Amino acid sequence: EKGKFKKPASRKFRELLARQRLVEQERRARKQQIHEKRLERMKQRKIRNIAMYKKTKKGQPVMRHRIKLLLNELNKISS
Repeated sequence: EKGKFKKPASRKFRELLARQRLVEQERRARKQQIHEKRLERMKQRKIRNIAMYKKTKKGQPVMRHRIKLLLNELNKISS
């Protein structure tokens, strides 16, 4: 006869645990998205920096890469 009736407190406790699990899953998903965005930004920055630091034989910066970067930024703003 002990196991026939469940206490209402145990139901509330299970609901609380389920809610906590859901919150934890959402937090992990949000953290994963932030991490992926950070990796993408770092990848783009690395590509941009490689192009920006290229030099000619005489040591001058290659303007083609800098102009291309400026045009891309203008296109992003206008879009």
